[in-house]
Amino acid sequence: MKTNLILSASLAAISLFVLSACQQSQPATEGATQQSAAAQKPTGSMTTSSVPITDTEPTSLEVNSYQMNITKDGFVPKELTVKVGATVVFVNSDDAQHWPASGPHPVHTFCPGLDAKVALNKGETFEFTFDKAEVCPIHDHLNPGTTGTITVVE
Repeated sequence: MKTNLILSASLAAISLFVLSACQQSQPATEGATQQSAAAQKPTGSMTTSSVPITDTEPTSLEVNSYQMNITKDGFVPKELTVKVGATVVFVNSDDAQHWPASGPHPVHTFCPGLDAKVALNKGETFEFTFDKAEVCPIHDHLNPGTTGTITVVE
């Protein structure tokens, strides 16, 4: 009897976990996502987000949008090439705080606006939309030796 009760409780917990994961990962329709993202996306903003935290190569989040993770080892990827109009979402994938910003440290003037202006906690994001072709050196303001490059092309 105890075995059946434990098995039932375990199955219920697994079912809730799977159901929760499925509900969080259901994408909106592509057209609606593009329209609402374009209408609501501010340039240079910080949000707490449900973007999955991974240490992988850049992830295309939507058309012309990319994810750059900040890990204990630095920016992943360290170098990224995007087109004018692309948005890069910086995701703190580390337990420590990180503050993405353009070079040079500490003034962040090479790519104006590319500055979170605050430290991001784990799971928080900062997104920036690039409006002209340029090379943007980036760094972690809290650890200036952690660097990367975003190259913006036509």
